[in-house]
Amino acid sequence: MEIALPHVLVRICGPGVGPSLVAALGLHPVEVSEARDASEVNRIARGRPPVLVVITDPPDPRAAILETWNQFHQTPILIVGPPATAVESLEPPLAIADAAAGKGWVDSVPGDLDLADICWQVMEAVSRAARLESVVEHPIGPVLLEVDDDGRLISDPAAVEGLLVDGRRLAPGESLLNLVDPADRNGFAESLRPMRPGEVRFGPLRLLDGHGGSHAVSAGTRQLEAGRHAVLMQPLISGGPIVGRHINDRDPITGLLTRWAMSRRLESLMQFDAAGFRPVVMSLKLDNFMAISEYIGHDATDAVLVRVAAALSGALTHPAFCSRVMGDTFLACLPEAGVDEAVRSTEQVIAGINAIDVPGFSAGFQLQASAGVAAVSRHDYDFAVQLADAAVATARAAGGNRAIVAGVASATSVAGDLAAAMEMGSWEVWLQPVVGQAGGHPVFHEALARFQNGHGHVIPRPEFFLAGRAQGLLEQFDLAMLQRVLQILAAHPDEKFSVNVSFETFMSEAFPASFLGPLQAAPDGCRRIILEIAPRCLAMPAAGVRSRLDALAAAGVAVAVDDFGSGLCRLRQLTQHPLAIVKLDALVTSYIDDDPLQRDFVRTVVSICRARGIATVAEYTRSQEQMTRLVDDGVDWFQGELVGMPAPAAEVFASASVGAATA
Repeated sequence: MEIALPHVLVRICGPGVGPSLVAALGLHPVEVSEARDASEVNRIARGRPPVLVVITDPPDPRAAILETWNQFHQTPILIVGPPATAVESLEPPLAIADAAAGKGWVDSVPGDLDLADICWQVMEAVSRAARLESVVEHPIGPVLLEVDDDGRLISDPAAVEGLLVDGRRLAPGESLLNLVDPADRNGFAESLRPMRPGEVRFGPLRLLDGHGGSHAVSAGTRQLEAGRHAVLMQPLISGGPIVGRHINDRDPITGLLTRWAMSRRLESLMQFDAAGFRPVVMSLKLDNFMAISEYIGHDATDAVLVRVAAALSGALTHPAFCSRVMGDTFLACLPEAGVDEAVRSTEQVIAGINAIDVPGFSAGFQLQASAGVAAVSRHDYDFAVQLADAAVATARAAGGNRAIVAGVASATSVAGDLAAAMEMGSWEVWLQPVVGQAGGHPVFHEALARFQNGHGHVIPRPEFFLAGRAQGLLEQFDLAMLQRVLQILAAHPDEKFSVNVSFETFMSEAFPASFLGPLQAAPDGCRRIILEIAPRCLAMPAAGVRSRLDALAAAGVAVAVDDFGSGLCRLRQLTQHPLAIVKLDALVTSYIDDDPLQRDFVRTVVSICRARGIATVAEYTRSQEQMTRLVDDGVDWFQGELVGMPAPAAEVFASASVGAATA
């Protein structure tokens, strides 16, 4: 894989962190140039211009910004200096208004942080700047415009700010084809031919950069009405976790889209929402695949996954697109289908999967799959995917090998059962161990809830979670769960437990006092209970998050961030907050064998965590080979099928007592 290294200029204006930062950046995949005065800046400018300029310890931050901005024509700038030099404190006039128009940006890092913190914040800025470089003349985010049948621009020129042709801006009435690489013009012109109602066409496209080169973008077209089309363009280069690298958009085994490529595609589709665009998503998981894969071996497993991908792609007609999320889990989007049509297509997919011959099994054996279908609305495709995933869990609980339609109504229908279960206390605490590299006694147990409805059926966790969210029951449930776990804690004084805190609970005004009260009342409760929060919590305004976490830390309560790497996380968050544990999401750890970039990400997270005294946990550890690689990468603890499945608390400690008695 070819690795492209972004070019960074570090301009040292004073005797501060500059030289140390240059040396630290040299350890990362970044090409670094160092300049100490104007002559060195000019020399570098005549060569390859940087994607980011870092100015360290400037005596006059305002002047340094203006000089650099003019020198490099709105190249993004990062100021590293004392807190007083924060960008917000700088008075106008500055060219920061140009940043809002998509020409660049100015940001700052306090100079009183330790070098590791500064380095990682600079690396995040490099990643942000590198993403800008992947689009013509630095537009930020997707570009949405309107054209006629011949590709002539009919939208406001401000909508295409930054799109240049030979150094000049695209004018109204000028054909967008003039911006397209000659080799791609016929294909793009073909995409503007009359479409069926609701049809969307996607494909890669190269745009001229005005300097003899081109930039790859994903181009989507949709006919709004006769003679009028919406065109959406966004970079093909991913803003993935590893700085400066081009992440493959295709799963290396099946050839389907990766999870990140799928997310970008869904984000693009939401741009068409105003035109009445309502896509449908389908989540699918193989029912009996784990047992099969252990029997048939690695190569045969990959071959079966390829056939599953073919069944999925074959049954879903263009312009549907599919991704392999992880393992035996798949996600598809059907842009033109209503829910009923999507269900019919999904049933065809399942029938195709049933017909796959599995090596080593008789002709009568059937590979089976469960699927959930959900409509996307209100630009919230994340919620639609959650609903579809919940429907998968419901389908599997009902016997599997079927498709179920999800929706807010289906999720909220569980709310009555959920509320009744909470009122009557008819739910159980299950425990799943987290163990060290050498196994042995668990480091702690994660507490999980298991609800049953009035008919004795287990309510799948995604379904009752969504029901709880819709009905505002999550905070009440989280507190009830804490009280249950504290009772278990009192009966087992040598154990530690983790309790999940929902985003809604974490952001409530009552938190963390609502949790600290019961914890402080329990003997050694603050030391023996770990609170697990979602990555989404860390994405909120830093001040509010930090005050909550500081209050917990002051009381001696350890906080773990769950599912890190699932998409709502930034490396910078690991240096901003008092965290004790980082649990790596399965979407990260499951791909380390197939994608070296994912393994690099794991190593990067582990390196940061070790430097800050944060323990790391690999969730959903399924095989000894996976665990061995993660041990080599420095992961501290493990959770998943390999080391222990969830079980009722009474059974966990009953089996532990038997084991101790026979030892």
